Amino acid sequence: MPAQKISDLLAGRLEHLSLDELRLLYRTINPEGVPH
Repeated sequence: MPAQKISDLLAGRLEHLSLDELRLLYRTINPEGVPH
């Protein structure tokens, strides 16, 4: 994931992330709790 995406996320600018990117990020953070 590009560093700019991470920076946007940390700044609370979630609208810059696509749904797939949010899912990927969630799996990275919490691989045991992936919602279907």
